[in-house]
Amino acid sequence: MQTFIQANPGLQSRILITFSDYTVDEMYTMLQLMVQKNGFQLAVSCEPIVKELFNQEQSRTQSGNGRYVRNLFERASRNMSFRLSVMEDPTYEQLTTLEAEDFQKSS
Repeated sequence: MQTFIQANPGLQSRILITFSDYTVDEMYTMLQLMVQKNGFQLAVSCEPIVKELFNQEQSRTQSGNGRYVRNLFERASRNMSFRLSVMEDPTYEQLTTLEAEDFQKSS
């Protein structure tokens, strides 16, 4: 968007839209909502690890990005599937709970 606005100097004087970055807490709330909407739950141990990942992302990109939250959720869901695939008879709780390790692995 910045490139588009800079391409025509007149736009910058006519249009001013500023989108604030999400805070770490807002990003965590977004993750909680995604998790709930998809029928999962977060293990209590996830919060400090996920918030640290959000802090690292903000340090690296200087932004709080909703897309990063979605990508992290999708990656954790895949990791959870891999983790569960080796279990012989997982319980309902295991099948629906994202664990801290699901957020730590890369896929």
